[in-house]
Amino acid sequence: MRRPTSYDANALPALAGALAVALFVALLVLDPARLATLARERAFDLLYAAFPREDATAKVVVIDIDRATLSRFGGWPLPRAKLALIVDKLAFARAKAVAIDIYFDGPDRDSPRALATKLSGLPGGEAVRPLADAMPDTDQFFAGSLRKAPSVLGALAAPGGPPPAFNPIGGGQPDPGLATMVDGFSGPYPPLADAALGLGVQSLFGEDGGLVRRVPLLFVSQGQIAPSLALETARIAEGAAMIDLDSPRRVVLGGRSATLDPGGAMRIHWSAHSHWRNRTLSASDLLDDRIVDARLADATALIGSSAPQAGALRSTSSHVLTSSVQIEAEAVEQLLDGTAPHEPHAALALTVAASALLGLASVGLMLFRGPAFGFAALAGLILAWFATVATVFLNAHLLLNPAAPTAAAFIGGNVAASVAFARTRRLKALISQRFEQYLAPHVVRAIVANPERLKREGEMRVVTALFTDIEDFTRLTTQLEPKALIALLDPYFDGVCRIIIDNGGMIDLIVGDAVHAFFNMPLDMEDHADRAVACAMAIIDFTQTFRSASMPAAAGFGRTRIGVETGRAIVGDVGGERRLNYTAHGGVSNAAARLEAANKEFGSSICIGPGAAGAIRRTRLVAIGKTQLRGFSASVEVYTPEALDTREGLDKREGLSVTPPTPEPRQSSPAPKACPESAPPRAP
Repeated sequence: MRRPTSYDANALPALAGALAVALFVALLVLDPARLATLARERAFDLLYAAFPREDATAKVVVIDIDRATLSRFGGWPLPRAKLALIVDKLAFARAKAVAIDIYFDGPDRDSPRALATKLSGLPGGEAVRPLADAMPDTDQFFAGSLRKAPSVLGALAAPGGPPPAFNPIGGGQPDPGLATMVDGFSGPYPPLADAALGLGVQSLFGEDGGLVRRVPLLFVSQGQIAPSLALETARIAEGAAMIDLDSPRRVVLGGRSATLDPGGAMRIHWSAHSHWRNRTLSASDLLDDRIVDARLADATALIGSSAPQAGALRSTSSHVLTSSVQIEAEAVEQLLDGTAPHEPHAALALTVAASALLGLASVGLMLFRGPAFGFAALAGLILAWFATVATVFLNAHLLLNPAAPTAAAFIGGNVAASVAFARTRRLKALISQRFEQYLAPHVVRAIVANPERLKREGEMRVVTALFTDIEDFTRLTTQLEPKALIALLDPYFDGVCRIIIDNGGMIDLIVGDAVHAFFNMPLDMEDHADRAVACAMAIIDFTQTFRSASMPAAAGFGRTRIGVETGRAIVGDVGGERRLNYTAHGGVSNAAARLEAANKEFGSSICIGPGAAGAIRRTRLVAIGKTQLRGFSASVEVYTPEALDTREGLDKREGLSVTPPTPEPRQSSPAPKACPESAPPRAP
């Protein structure tokens, strides 16, 4: 099975992050339950709040029939005689346009003529009937005032009232998908509608939770096109003969234009509340002549009410209760200034591209530049996108989706990082489980802290192999009961393994009576040959003490023989998917096994090959002879530690077919290679 490379290690996290980004983009395009739309619109709300629209260059004033006005002049609705007086004052001050954000569904029920007519119909009211026609009619007065001013009245986007006659709109029909489709129109009281210069639909529609974010500019019903109150007011203020449709999504008023959203609506970029206060005048002050004409001259005036009893309060992202006249005023200012925000034509494609780009970039940064740098770079990407969105919005009034690319970057990067973390955690658990019984605790901690140091996929490295064996072990297996044999082997292996681990070795296998260990793996160890020999000598000391105990002595527990060799080996995990085994493969393992068996020839306890002898620096060695190792072409010189050689008296033994050792003890000496993979011995 091919082992993963360093890039393969990130393949699964990268794939998971990319799939998360792809799924997010798919949901963005399909938009189930309109969640993406809701998130986008709320992000735009935050954008408007962060960068309020600057004060308009166009002069717009709001005549507010506030609670103070109603308290002073008789409650809601304000008498039409007072409305007529307000319009007269605006006409006298030469306002450019006067729009009234109040729907007049019929005659004034509180006019003297209407009251007299009502009384004449009651029992005993015959005497009043001749006087009814002579009584003043406030609707006539109001209509006369409307004729004096460039006035605009509101109609409703609903059937039921008299059909209004809207001013014509040039340039053809808008795309049906780019106009607000309604069931019909209901015009104001005809005598008032005939007196007004223009009519506009004053209906506003809320979105999620009733929130007003847009003002419809064009309405379509059964082939009839109608402008909104704000659009018709802006047309009259601009002095345009008609409203032109320059394209299906753009309306033109003289030198001004506005781009519409799907549905024929214009987005509102809310100005600051301080600007609202500056443009708003109380109707009470106007009626009491406390406002100079200079405030009204050449102004576009909108008359409406912020009083709760008027029922004209709507929820917006700017304020939880916003009077409809203020919403209309925002729309008129944007139309006259030509600053309506809108999404580009390819808004969805741009959003998808930006989301995919930022999402995949965050995945790459998280995986290939490390978590700390990745999170910092992710924050930088998000801030850069926010800066791009703000710059385009402030300079071109274009709306780029700030939420989707940010979410894609966050989701992609975090999914990739989470999968990588899970993979690393699983790898650390596997490493800990695999090595905690075969390595020193500090080595296991070092590997777990940095799993990349363990090259499980395979590598070529120089290692020192140490193989042990128990002399005459076969006899024990035939003479002892299984429980007795296991009772002997358990403490024996515990002691041997503890010594190997304490000396920095890695226990590879326990096979029968043999222990296979390696030094300089899985982590680098500069003095691995010296440590292996020191470990071998400590094992000999332990086993001699162990054999002298009562149970091993009674059983005739044999000596431990050890072979040590240094050479190149292929190191890595093998075993397929079901059983991984981190081990070393190569001639050095075979040489150590043959050297362990060579102890029978020399009567020794430790046989050291020429590769290890050339690498040892701290232990003095003596050559005990040459031998032909099975499986290797050339005979090799074999060594043993000087201290052990003297203790065992190998130089006094007879009948050994060996090459006599060198006269003087030495630390190490050149020797031929034990196998092609072995490292050449270094001169002492």
